[in-house]
Amino acid sequence: MNVFFVAVLSSYSVYGILALISDDLEPLTDDMIKAINDLDTIWKAGANFNGHDFKEIKNLIVTSNENYDTFEKKVFDKPKLPENFDARVEWPNCTSIGQIYKQDSCTPSWIYASVGQIADQICINTGVKIDVEKTVKQMMKHYGDCEYNSADFVKAFRYWVNYGVFTAKANGSESCYQTPISVKCLLNYEIENYFQLNPVNPKSYRDKMVAVLNGPITINLDVYSDFFNYKSGIYKRTSRKKIGTHVVKIIGWGVEDDIKYWLVANSWGVQWGDKGFFKIRRNEGEFGNDIRSVALSISSGKMPSSYNRDQLFYLQPY
Repeated sequence: MNVFFVAVLSSYSVYGILALISDDLEPLTDDMIKAINDLDTIWKAGANFNGHDFKEIKNLIVTSNENYDTFEKKVFDKPKLPENFDARVEWPNCTSIGQIYKQDSCTPSWIYASVGQIADQICINTGVKIDVEKTVKQMMKHYGDCEYNSADFVKAFRYWVNYGVFTAKANGSESCYQTPISVKCLLNYEIENYFQLNPVNPKSYRDKMVAVLNGPITINLDVYSDFFNYKSGIYKRTSRKKIGTHVVKIIGWGVEDDIKYWLVANSWGVQWGDKGFFKIRRNEGEFGNDIRSVALSISSGKMPSSYNRDQLFYLQPY
């Protein structure tokens, strides 16, 4: 039998029953999809990743057990919060907020979430639009292979805090050089602006909501075997088999059928989930036990005399 039930007196389940699928089920299989949907839970499972099996996509998440640090936790003011909030609606001209990217096995989730969050803040505060896809590709080209594939988005933000970020206009030409294994070609550019970053870790779930009122935040997610098959509804974990960790971007929240949820942008393409987005239960510990999140503010700074490729954020062409 693929489904079993454990009776618990816990707020984990809406029904007072923690319903779990078998640990033996392979993600993305018809058996897993059926097992999840047979639970008649608050979300629906379905086929994702265009028929690819789990062995082909499992590198989209990080499976190593690293010890991560985080930023100082911050308690925000306590304004009255709306029942529903969607950053895409609040800042419709900042298209990076609702853009869904498609990472590959050598492009980590944190780089899309973190670069996207910085792009969101630059747009919200200045109106300047960043080409996130081009920025990520150039950062990955700079390192090459899979050397940049880490879930440590906090480490990346610490780097940008120390050195800042530049907006750059690609001038259409490239500079190429030989490496031991290949030729790398990087865009040439013209520097436009320089920004300094101030990241914090919102302490409570309410603090995270207040932070999102000023722009999307990044957060790490413990990924269980059922998550790969999410299609619609409000995700709550139905598996006890943890696969790894993943970094995503919270862009809002809401309430549906009396269930509170976060609205989240993933980086597995628009064919995954609800056109690339998912809803997940709010304030119920669904992100995991060791929640790390980053809320961000930016300010213009004095232009330094030198910079590194990792600081370059490419502008959208006009």
